[in-house]
Amino acid sequence: MFYYRHPAVVCVIHIGGHSVFPCSRCSRTFAYPSLLINHMRFHTGERPYVCQTCDRAFQTSSNLSRHMRIHTGERPYVCQTCGQAFYQRAHLTVHMRIHTGQRPYVCQTCGQAFQTSGNLTVHMRIHTGQRPYVCQTCGQAFCLRTDLNRHMRTHTGERPYVCQTCDRAFHQRGHLSRHMRTQHSAMQADISDLEPTIPAHWLSESKFNALVEDLRRSPSGWSGIVE
Repeated sequence: MFYYRHPAVVCVIHIGGHSVFPCSRCSRTFAYPSLLINHMRFHTGERPYVCQTCDRAFQTSSNLSRHMRIHTGERPYVCQTCGQAFYQRAHLTVHMRIHTGQRPYVCQTCGQAFQTSGNLTVHMRIHTGQRPYVCQTCGQAFCLRTDLNRHMRTHTGERPYVCQTCDRAFHQRGHLSRHMRTQHSAMQADISDLEPTIPAHWLSESKFNALVEDLRRSPSGWSGIVE
């Protein structure tokens, strides 16, 4: 065996003449020393690649390159079916399941299938009763972060969903929808594309609101997709 310019990289020559590079902290082996070095950062926590825009750090240069697309707006992965573009290949892969109907993640308890592992993880909380998101004000716990965010509006008084007809504001999208049906039925608007007028750091959560409502209606989970 020998060292490869890095104390963590030790090469072991197999009988067949092939070189492998084993991790000294776990049982994984790698065909190339560069892969082992990247892997070792999971053990050490080292993040040498730093974004010059927001100072977020990453373990690999490829992760930094992927992150930079958030700042540049670059979305190189385009769906050939509907034209929607994504900044990560993995997001396109998940998106394609909308078109194919593929649901590879199956609940072993009830058999319901999901398009993403994240959706399955959230669904499993129905069976386990896990509520990991706790309100620091009153102690109430929730299955979803979006439920906690919605609940927090009862403490803050924030009403991000505003009627475009009469300017009345609501805590929840569903309350706005009901208001539109009962008060403005003659000129009811389609609110499916409305975004709440909330601070920028909450905007990403708004994408999940429709999924959360779906989850509440069905005892077995939601049918949507989370990007």
